Amino acid sequence: MPFGFFSKRETGAEKPGLSAGVAFYETGLRCQRRCDYVGASRNYANAERVFRQHGDKDKLIMCLNNVGSVGLYLEQYETAIAALNEAERLCRETANVEELAKVRNNQGAVHLRMGEYKLALPCFEEKEKICRSIGDMRGVGASLGNQAAALCEMNEVQKAMTLLVEVERICRQYEEWEGLGNAIRNQAVLACRAGDNQTAASRMKAAISAFERARDKQAISDSKDMLKEIQRYL
Repeated sequence: MPFGFFSKRETGAEKPGLSAGVAFYETGLRCQRRCDYVGASRNYANAERVFRQHGDKDKLIMCLNNVGSVGLYLEQYETAIAALNEAERLCRETANVEELAKVRNNQGAVHLRMGEYKLALPCFEEKEKICRSIGDMRGVGASLGNQAAALCEMNEVQKAMTLLVEVERICRQYEEWEGLGNAIRNQAVLACRAGDNQTAASRMKAAISAFERARDKQAISDSKDMLKEIQRYL
């Protein structure tokens, strides 16, 4: 039987067992982790079909959410949004709050990539609200960072900076060094845009220090390159 397809028996009167859907889903996850997004998409499609046949809404929500995530990487935005919108509807029907936070985050990410910043912002805001309600402060920090990205694109620079300062506070509290580095580096970028190169340089140095604690060699290298560029204007 070709990989990723059902046999004639399975597509006939006898539907595949739920375990088959789980197997497809888990294979999709493995593909996604190694950046094989085409393989992930194929396996999620098979998993989605099984979950629909069995009426398993919780598994279908997770599957549709990942279909949306993969669609973002494949730049299949219409497919991604359609899957995520259905996942959102099912989350609300089943009061699945934790999965709703993940779905809203991915919806926001797709809208952000498409340049639909005003649509992205409420997605991230709802994720923040959910994360606060369940005590997930790391999720709050991630959501605030995404809100700042949308606001920055909307030229709401001061609002974006205020959120990034809160992200910095949360990351320091929970020792999330990579997130801290990203928050501070984004502050440096905003300061640079405002023409405050002294603050930008200071913030970029702090970002490099955070990335060193995270042992993120690529982020360290990129930030040092950005610092050199800023220092040219001091």
